[in-house]
Amino acid sequence: MKLTIAKIDKILFSGEAESVTVPGRAGEMTILAHHMPLITTLKEGTITVKQKEGEPVEYPLSSGFLEVGKNETVILV
Repeated sequence: MKLTIAKIDKILFSGEAESVTVPGRAGEMTILAHHMPLITTLKEGTITVKQKEGEPVEYPLSSGFLEVGKNETVILV
């Protein structure tokens, strides 16, 4: 899936990801390719991005929003 993680002043991540795990208001959730459409708020925690190769990459999060569309996920932090 295409994943974008953005702050108001810069892009933290933009590329292909196998999964992204985020701290949702109702608990931790993992988004995979072809996930159903979703919009939710995020709470303080860590965003974990898993790519096809290499170690997972983590980004700290104080709060934000997540939108899942047609095989594309956008996280605004």
